[in-house]
Amino acid sequence: MRTLLLLGLSLLVACASGENDPRRPDGGTTEDGGMTADAAPDAPPGACTGQPDGTPCDADGDGCTMDLCRGGRCVTEGVASCDDGHACTRDSCRSTGPSTYTCDRQVTEGCFVGDACVAEGVTNPVATCQVCDTAEPTRWTERTGACDDGDACTEGDTCTGGHCVGTPRVDDYEPNDTRSAARSIGSVNDNESFPKGTIIGTLFPAADVDWYRYRDNDTALGAIFPRAELVDIPEGSNYDLCAYAICTTGATPTVACRTGAPSTLEGLPGCCSRSAGNASETVRLDPSCPGTSNDSVDVFVLVEKAVGPTSCELSYRLRWGDD
Repeated sequence: MRTLLLLGLSLLVACASGENDPRRPDGGTTEDGGMTADAAPDAPPGACTGQPDGTPCDADGDGCTMDLCRGGRCVTEGVASCDDGHACTRDSCRSTGPSTYTCDRQVTEGCFVGDACVAEGVTNPVATCQVCDTAEPTRWTERTGACDDGDACTEGDTCTGGHCVGTPRVDDYEPNDTRSAARSIGSVNDNESFPKGTIIGTLFPAADVDWYRYRDNDTALGAIFPRAELVDIPEGSNYDLCAYAICTTGATPTVACRTGAPSTLEGLPGCCSRSAGNASETVRLDPSCPGTSNDSVDVFVLVEKAVGPTSCELSYRLRWGDD
């Protein structure tokens, strides 16, 4: 009896001093902030009863710990890894439930965008109007001011909304995209030599058309034959040329086409030339105004592209006058 009492006393002393319990197979070492590796003090009783080893369980209510059943007990075998492998971030685990977590990232140097560390002031390689600004370290920051969009056919390039935006570089006669906006290029008398003038223009940007206007004066004892020629059409392009007439009195003339094919646009009679390829185009009108011997007319000339590339550097020449 005395021997049994002494053995019981020694066991009580061992438990009170925190020594390993010789009755436990693993010795019961302390880990994870005081949690024993064989079972957490607040693990639900029976949570792993009858469960095979490796079954997920909840040992501590912390989703950042990896808790599994081992030998019928719920134990912690590690912690979730949130390291993203980038030197400019500090990563930490935040529990969102007993078995769930999220990784929090703090940028400690420069910026972290596009899954990469970027030094302060560095420009976005695909958008020159965006830079790394540590005031907003997880995104590209829009900058302002001048820029270069790399397009030779734009000018006044400026950062707008994080992108480099330029104004199309057009010829000196724009805007002249409609008949009502036709650019006035002067006047000619029917006894002057052809051409009265020459224009250098471009059909840019895409879908651009060019309208011009000039007056052809019918002099005494003369006869007017308004004429326009489109030459030096860019290689690989096909441009069309049309001319329409209206009497200076406001009346609609009858028009015979000495060169070109008859055409009518917006109620005005005229002539068009639509040669194949980049061959030169020519129209020559023979107008007659009703009720008068004066056949003076305002001539509206239209240049448009049938096919071909679009560039501010591809120009044409328009010769105009009376012949």
